[in-house]
Amino acid sequence: MVIDFQVLEDIKKGFAKPTIGIAAPSPEMAGLADENVRVLITGAQKTMVQTYTKLFQSTGLDLVSLETEPFGLIRSLIGRDKSPIMMLDIGAFRTNMIIVEEGVPFLTRSIKVGGAMVTREIARQMGLLLEEAEQVKQDLAATQEATPKAVVDLFQPIVNEIRYAIDLFSQSQLTHADRIEKVILTGGSALLPGLDMFLTEKLNVRTFVGDPWAQVQVNEAMRPVLEEIGPKYAVAIGLAMHTREAAKPIKNAKKDKKEKTGSYAQGVGATQ
Repeated sequence: MVIDFQVLEDIKKGFAKPTIGIAAPSPEMAGLADENVRVLITGAQKTMVQTYTKLFQSTGLDLVSLETEPFGLIRSLIGRDKSPIMMLDIGAFRTNMIIVEEGVPFLTRSIKVGGAMVTREIARQMGLLLEEAEQVKQDLAATQEATPKAVVDLFQPIVNEIRYAIDLFSQSQLTHADRIEKVILTGGSALLPGLDMFLTEKLNVRTFVGDPWAQVQVNEAMRPVLEEIGPKYAVAIGLAMHTREAAKPIKNAKKDKKEKTGSYAQGVGATQ
């Protein structure tokens, strides 16, 4: 693992306002080891970091930074909102739960349930081929009708996991909040038909599909298309927004052992 960290706050002084991203330790941090501090420790697999490093070297591009997906999602979907929020990143085969408070990842969990399993369940229930079931799923999403039985059956276990994560968060002594204020859906399977309504009802927490285009200028004529593909681009847009932050290029990433990473090892993106 490539490990990095950022001191978020001095516990004795109360909550600070941490920034999103990983910064090098500053001189004023010296001596804090004798006090109680809150630290975000982050990491990514070395093989994954090396893959991106070699890719950029081969293209002649300067690698500015590496960070894992939650930070990109925070930038594009949460921005400056400091309230306690859960993001559900729903892929084809896995759903990642990320609880964010004060703009910092607080808790993550991962479940092996995703959109591809919904497709297989629709195929089983209706006696269809996978290609036909995928088209049915897309048609159901376009009609915005009631939540299909396949979605309910497969995501009920996720509801239990979400409740467990929310309980862990609310019972923690490191947070001032007692509840999650909203749930944001993202990822390629975030538009599963009726999923937002289903989770709102089961969790009693407002749940909606995140809009990564809200913080960037877009052609309004393309809004229908952008809303359809938005959940798939949330991480990429968040990585692009990283260019607004100061970062020094890695001159020789092969020899430099200080590759910067962000958040948890659930997937890494690169900014150039």
